[in-house]
Amino acid sequence: MKRDGFTLVELLAATALFSVLGLLLFEMTRGAADVWNTGERNREVHDRAQAAFDLISTDLRHLWPGTPGVAEQEARLLGLYVQHDLDGDGADELRVPVLAFTRVLHEERELDWLRRAGDVPGAQGTSDLLDVLQPVDLRATGGLAETVYTLAPLPGEDALSLVRAVRTPVGGAGSLLEPVQLARLDRVLGGAVRVADGVLGMVVEYWAPGTTQWAGEVPDVSASMELDEDGTVAPAGDPAPAGRTEAAGPEALDPDTVLALSSWDSTRGLLPHAFPLHVGEGSVLDGRDDMFPAFVRITLLLDARLPRTGLAEDLSVTGRRLAVAGTRFLTDEGSPDHVLVDHEWMAVTGVEQDALLVERGRFGSLVTAHDEEAAVRIARRFVLTLALPTARENFNR
Repeated sequence: MKRDGFTLVELLAATALFSVLGLLLFEMTRGAADVWNTGERNREVHDRAQAAFDLISTDLRHLWPGTPGVAEQEARLLGLYVQHDLDGDGADELRVPVLAFTRVLHEERELDWLRRAGDVPGAQGTSDLLDVLQPVDLRATGGLAETVYTLAPLPGEDALSLVRAVRTPVGGAGSLLEPVQLARLDRVLGGAVRVADGVLGMVVEYWAPGTTQWAGEVPDVSASMELDEDGTVAPAGDPAPAGRTEAAGPEALDPDTVLALSSWDSTRGLLPHAFPLHVGEGSVLDGRDDMFPAFVRITLLLDARLPRTGLAEDLSVTGRRLAVAGTRFLTDEGSPDHVLVDHEWMAVTGVEQDALLVERGRFGSLVTAHDEEAAVRIARRFVLTLALPTARENFNR
């Protein structure tokens, strides 16, 4: 008798076979999707870093060192760290670098209104290139601009942004190249534009006379700037020995190694407590002994946009064991050497089950207490090393 159809055993075998094939196909498709998502994520973060570095490089290549032989002038390159109280409780939670300098106003090539600024005698206004005034209301730019790069928290975002503020003409009341103005976040953000979002940190280092090696991380000595009640610069710790910043602690380098500086003051008089090569307030009015670094190295730490985890318990100021809600997130980046908790960077020295052993306050960040469920993130690191055409030592003056 002829039999049609399949037996139950045959149907079960076929179903099992197709289930296995389907599972294999699903795993292959998911693997391909993961590779594609990783590639897109890497491309996006690389594009953000490249765009930021392109703009910074353009601005620094137009750095203006002043006119030789001229006494008082507005040529400045200032690098410092400032602290901010984000929640208004009277305690600083955030310390960020500030890079401020005078440069040639290359935007005049594209912006006709800048070329026509100051056509009317007596015009006294300044422009930040965003709130554009009528040309007749502006002073002549003189072909120069003040430029500031720093990190800032913007409303509604949990990561910092790299911002760029531009002001022209240089000098005068409200100049962005004054330390008191640079310490005011609201003043810097007025008219600033965002260069990159999702920035978890930034390190700026300067190659000083006698420097033989980049520091790798921002040393805490003389790295910050605080203000007295009268608005003057106050000490932020014992200044480093003049002319050198030595490595310290168990990871100290050879005594003959001079690390790159974490601050800079081309006038050698504006930041007396933050710049190791300070020579006196009189130097501010004497452009002949101004000094500019040979190289600047900028490290951007951008959010890798990976799945995040959080703290499993509170972390005190003195704590060094970071209890996290699982350590699986570390494997996606090949066990990164640093993690970010809130705004504090920590170096990972060991990994336990659901915990990290850490060293606190890296990359110039402030050591603060952290509450349970605080975000723990990792970043991708991008480095720009730029030779400055305006390098000038004047080391022995």
